[in-house]
Amino acid sequence: MSFPIDPLPIRLELLIDGTWSDVVDAGDVRADPMVNLTHGYLNEQGDSITSDSCSFTVNNRDAIYSDRNPNSTNYGKLGQNTQVRVSQIEDEVFLKLPAYDVTDNSGGVYTVDKAVLDITGDIDIRFEVTFDMFTNGNTYGWLLSGKYDNVSGDQRSWIFGTTGTGELRFYWSDDGAANIITEGTYATSTVALPTTSSRLAVRVTLDVNNGAAGRNITFYTSDSISGTWTVLGSVVTQAGVTSIFSSTANLEIGHVASGAPFFAPDSTDAPWKTFHGRIHAFQLRSGLNGTLVATMDAASQAAGTTSWSDGLGTPNTWLTLSPGELILDNRRFWGEVSEFPQRADSTGTDIYAPLTAADVIRRISTGKSPAVDAITRYLSSLGPLGYWPCTDGSNATQAANAVPGGQAAAVVDVSFGSDNELVASKGVLTFNSATSSIAGNALLAAAGTHASAVIFFQYAAVPGSATTLIDVYGTGTVKRWNISVTATTFDVAAYDGSGTLLNSSAIGFGTGVSPDNWIALRLQASTSGGNIVMEIGWYQLGDSTTWGATNSAFVSGSSVGTFDRFRTFGTAGNDGLKLAHVWLGRADFVITSAAFINAAQGYANEQAGDRFIRVLGDAGIACAVIGDRDDTPVMGPEPIDKLMTIITEIAQIDGGYISSARDFLGLVMRTRKSLLYQPAAVTLSYDNGAFSGELLPVDDDQTRRNDVTVSRPN
Repeated sequence: MSFPIDPLPIRLELLIDGTWSDVVDAGDVRADPMVNLTHGYLNEQGDSITSDSCSFTVNNRDAIYSDRNPNSTNYGKLGQNTQVRVSQIEDEVFLKLPAYDVTDNSGGVYTVDKAVLDITGDIDIRFEVTFDMFTNGNTYGWLLSGKYDNVSGDQRSWIFGTTGTGELRFYWSDDGAANIITEGTYATSTVALPTTSSRLAVRVTLDVNNGAAGRNITFYTSDSISGTWTVLGSVVTQAGVTSIFSSTANLEIGHVASGAPFFAPDSTDAPWKTFHGRIHAFQLRSGLNGTLVATMDAASQAAGTTSWSDGLGTPNTWLTLSPGELILDNRRFWGEVSEFPQRADSTGTDIYAPLTAADVIRRISTGKSPAVDAITRYLSSLGPLGYWPCTDGSNATQAANAVPGGQAAAVVDVSFGSDNELVASKGVLTFNSATSSIAGNALLAAAGTHASAVIFFQYAAVPGSATTLIDVYGTGTVKRWNISVTATTFDVAAYDGSGTLLNSSAIGFGTGVSPDNWIALRLQASTSGGNIVMEIGWYQLGDSTTWGATNSAFVSGSSVGTFDRFRTFGTAGNDGLKLAHVWLGRADFVITSAAFINAAQGYANEQAGDRFIRVLGDAGIACAVIGDRDDTPVMGPEPIDKLMTIITEIAQIDGGYISSARDFLGLVMRTRKSLLYQPAAVTLSYDNGAFSGELLPVDDDQTRRNDVTVSRPN
């Protein structure tokens, strides 16, 4: 019989004390009720995202699944959100590379360079693969294999893979120094690969001298690596005899030693990404149909193998690169068990635990922790000694310190609230009168190489005369740094402990800059050659330019110390002044960095795929994108809201969907564009049990729309 009449062989594992334990193999999972998985969006669910779930029941007569029972071998090891994963067991081992857009070019297997692999003449390369997502119609291609290293020097030999539109492509270099991606010699199959989600064998041969003052590059396909090869399109003939550079690069499958994703020879073509899918076999031959010098047969290895020899006359030792792995498992679910309930029948002899697991969507959808704005997230990550976001509620009587254990800032006659112009901040502080003030103390700490202060501000009107914006106090040679604002300049003055002026400087605002707009300003002190270097920089939010000045000998003295407190007090010029995000620390704060500027603007004009990766990465949640992030829509400022709301908006804007990952504990975004290019349709049949129950059409007016209203904040 076949599925679903006969159940599929499965593996169900719990991560206990850092080790995956097979609960099915242990005989603990009950067949009734069965292991039930729930995937996908609910019918007519709209834009909300559904949590995937898995339910099963385990026998617990020996208290193995009792976290609080001292007699249990797992006592204290089954905490909340214990990881669980479920897999269908395949018939043979394969090399699995996750089907996601990874930016670190990771995964695969490799064998170290040796003389037999340094083929300089005719070459024959063969693969047997299964694509997780076919490239035909997408905006990037797959990297299958290469002997290429641009990290440790000019050690480039060759690369083999697919283009963004599904053709096979082979690059090679005759000197190793030319970047074979942008300058080297290459050939492309004259037709694309057949669109398929089944196993497929591909092959390329390079005849470096065809006897007619040229070279031939031939691409092939087959149903298996040992099958009959058919030429894909026609032979590509190019003028000139060639050769392949003998590099020291390792021979790698699904990966090469590159510091960045590859880009094709011209700007109109697509980048190559690390291969994602299943690699079943690989062969490298010296000569056309020549001597086999390297082979990788995944099916001949045991699952979990990380190092093995191919057994050739000059053997190659293959090593796996994470997250690549040799497995039998077709992963179907990866989630967390939130609790281990204990159940028993009335006699107390049948003891069991009904378990339900869910993906991370369930976890991030619960709780009511306050939303954190983009500026606060970024500045908090820089290790401040004192940080006052000034985003407190309207009834606050002090400005909270975002540094754990730090003191709140004292305030006098100020108002807390929001400001629609500072889109990346949850709130601001406003001076109500000439007597308003704010002052805060940072944590005591040893001096570093830099002392830095940051403040966001906006004047109600440009001051007519010099008006103090902020006094920053330090423990070094300079005890007080004063920043004042005039009608045209930012003025910096340094004073010693007795109040004596050590030096001052006036720096013009810069073209188009005016302090009645929101400005982020940074003051930084460091040492060089026995002098204190003063750096002041500022960025007017929304502009394309940052401004500033550096004085490398602002004050004589070798002690920078730390910035340990600040004060802004009211004057007539400061009436109506708005402040936010006052930060003191020891980081080398680069105000021109894209990371800071993007955060200050709430990541406006960020592409949807990039936002998905960033916000989940900030939250410590593993994530990936199926599809090209560069081909997703541009978004406005990040909303100051819960994480679940933010990622839901991403899916709405892009038109794709977000779901749980199956190869790791995390989330995956499937882009709308990736959904448009699919392999041939899957044929499902009632006769072989592909369906259970009856399919009925639904005519429902709930999904019909005559009028649609689109809105955005503010």
